Amino acid sequence: MLDKIDAGFLSLPEFERAVGALPLVSVDWVLLNPAGQMLLGHRRNAPARHWWFTPGGRVRKNEPLCNCLLRLAVSELGLQASDV
Repeated sequence: MLDKIDAGFLSLPEFERAVGALPLVSVDWVLLNPAGQMLLGHRRNAPARHWWFTPGGRVRKNEPLCNCLLRLAVSELGLQASDV
């Protein structure tokens, strides 16, 4: 098995510094029904437990935006890929 340093992984302190310094890119779905009401979710997990939010999530490294939106529609909204 390769050592994590040799495999290109950052040490935990380096990773924590990088996360603190680099932006995280995310997208959200804003869905309105015919009455103009917005779909919101209620978070059950940290860090924003009990807050209302629009469905969405982080864009993965090198992930095309259209793939990200499809992935999040399936995982966050429970849609089938053919519905999007």
